[in-house]
Amino acid sequence: MNNNIEKEIILEECINKILAQSDNKKIDDKNLNNISKVCKNWYFLSQNNSIWRNLYEKKWGSVAFVEEKLCQYYFYLTEFQKELNLKKVNCNFQFLEILNLLENLRLKKSNIYSKESVHEAKLRNNKEIIYNYESISGLWRAIYYLHIKLDFNWINKNYFIDNMISHTDSIYCLQYDDEKIISGSRDKTIKIWDIKTNECIKTLYGHTGSILSLQFDNNYLVTGSSDNTIIIWNIKNFEIIKRITKHNDSVLSVKFNKKYLVSSSKDHTICIWDIQTGNFIKNLSENTAVANAIQIKKILLTIQFDGEKIVSGSYDRTIKVWDFKTRQLLFSLNGHISKIFCLQFTDSKIISCSDDKHIIKWDFSRDILNIFP
Repeated sequence: MNNNIEKEIILEECINKILAQSDNKKIDDKNLNNISKVCKNWYFLSQNNSIWRNLYEKKWGSVAFVEEKLCQYYFYLTEFQKELNLKKVNCNFQFLEILNLLENLRLKKSNIYSKESVHEAKLRNNKEIIYNYESISGLWRAIYYLHIKLDFNWINKNYFIDNMISHTDSIYCLQYDDEKIISGSRDKTIKIWDIKTNECIKTLYGHTGSILSLQFDNNYLVTGSSDNTIIIWNIKNFEIIKRITKHNDSVLSVKFNKKYLVSSSKDHTICIWDIQTGNFIKNLSENTAVANAIQIKKILLTIQFDGEKIVSGSYDRTIKVWDFKTRQLLFSLNGHISKIFCLQFTDSKIISCSDDKHIIKWDFSRDILNIFP
């Protein structure tokens, strides 16, 4: 065998053994960058997406949001590769620019390659599009350093502040995506803002009280109000689909998924509705205190539960975890000493904040409770 070939094989085996230890704390971004300077082969091996993805996950946690974005843009990346001149994309601090290019191209080509046409293509072919973004060399390295750059900008206050003034009273809730911000106010209106121009493009009137909570997705906007009602809106044309009037007091929180809507009210009830029809399904049992914050999501609680869970935070200082299918209370969490105003949960964690000035992180994967500050 040729000596040069033997050397290359040995070098490749060495680097693979080193990189195989990427879950080891000794392998970090600095070490990988040093490895990339040894030779051309080592450079390409050090761009391995799975390794940089692993480093990203260890530093910032879940990669689900990033992967969702990659899936959204992969179709356009492959369709417009020639136009982007990205036959072999080796991203280095350019990932954000690439996403901007893709978004601009998507808008230009929206008549041909809209999100709807992608969905129709899936149905027509009767199979899913495979998002092989992992084949793009150096992609996760670029994402890793983009996050480093974003962290640096936040820490050093390298950002612009845009004020959007249009509501005439306090703003109680909002949600945003890549295109718009939707806000709800004490002035009884819901406003839709263009996230790029900061202009208010639509004002919705329908409630006679403050807008206390809202949520939207690609199909619906749901709002809860101090007028005791819930309104389900069509997100496409912002027309009212259903007005729900079953609650006897202010609707403090609304959350929904593809099938169901869950609402909590000052009347001490948590109700489940059909999101498409607005029809009432059932109350959750054993709710004696006002539930101020709820969230519904598919999660895996690593203690002993999996599937659909509803988590609620109440004025009685407790967090309750419910089984969505049986509508039964699974367990209660005690840690706060005052009203719980807000909570979020993903995977095996619940994070809650309270009138007691504390944030509590409940980590079921390690059986740990952290209180901040």
